[in-house]
Amino acid sequence: FGLLKGLVVATVAFLAFMVPLPDVTISDINFRLKIFAAQAATSIVDASGVSAYVRGSDIITEGGTRLTVEDACSGLRSLISLLAFATLFTYMCKLRGYKRLLLFLSAVPVAVAANVVRIVVLTLVAHSYGVKLATPGGWVHDTMGFAVFIIAFCFMFLFEELLTLLPGAHSAP
Repeated sequence: FGLLKGLVVATVAFLAFMVPLPDVTISDINFRLKIFAAQAATSIVDASGVSAYVRGSDIITEGGTRLTVEDACSGLRSLISLLAFATLFTYMCKLRGYKRLLLFLSAVPVAVAANVVRIVVLTLVAHSYGVKLATPGGWVHDTMGFAVFIIAFCFMFLFEELLTLLPGAHSAP
């Protein structure tokens, strides 16, 4: 009975991803995510030795290379997709109790961080090899879209292993 109850809860939680968010909410989240991602990526690019600054959602590097973080690159789609994955993953994982909740909640910072890594790579590629490779249609841009999920999934699996080291609710055998 416990397994059936858990399956029903996981199914209902997963179905929540079918409910569309209001357009105003999507616009607000997109705006906040793209500004945060642009600022965080610019800080990392600047710290890597490539002088860069952010103006709105534009990242401008030394030499005038400009890369715009559009709404589609804000990371909202990745965030929603990773939350859906996390719903299934936490249901199937070996963790229990608060560790399971922590694993699920970790999907948010993992998705945001993976998107920032993506924008950092695209900014450095645009600076070094030209904007064409780092914009939609460019092979680096398109490849990094998949890489975000690979990075995020690896972090989720790693975080699951780290959570097994914490005291408290026991893991499943």
